[in-house]
Amino acid sequence: MSAVRGSADKMRFWTTHPSLWDRQALLAVWKEALQYARPILAGTAKPHNPYRRHAQLQRFLACSAPLEALDSYLAVVQEEAQSRGYNFKKVEFTSRSEKTVTTYGQLHYELTYLRHKMKNRKKGIDYARVDLIELWLNGLNRHDLASAAHPMCALSFDPNPASWERVKEF
Repeated sequence: MSAVRGSADKMRFWTTHPSLWDRQALLAVWKEALQYARPILAGTAKPHNPYRRHAQLQRFLACSAPLEALDSYLAVVQEEAQSRGYNFKKVEFTSRSEKTVTTYGQLHYELTYLRHKMKNRKKGIDYARVDLIELWLNGLNRHDLASAAHPMCALSFDPNPASWERVKEF
């Protein structure tokens, strides 16, 4: 499956733990998941929806129950938002599902990517979270890198990013 280009190319479901995300990342994942990904996985999206074949959906489509996997992912995002005092629309998610499988290489790549995005915000840079990501990337917590992952991600020991990832240089 090829990834779509343009505005639909921006969608990302981070492998990293939501506690590492800044406000912009948290809000973007929530909106994109509910508005675009969930209808696709539920089979209710319009046939020409540009997100239909988005590479970021591969992690959920690889699960035996893709919609339930997305819902489990989003339940953790919702918990993080509530812990920060955000008033996200209350959504009842299905019970927790199987974990999505990803690689240590993907987690490392996404920590690097997230740090890059957060450091380059025009305003509202969350320096505390950027510093925390720096600690992970500089090896201080490398022995326990799995705890930097989203709880719905099971990590394999492959040092490469996921096969669906469109790797960028930073």
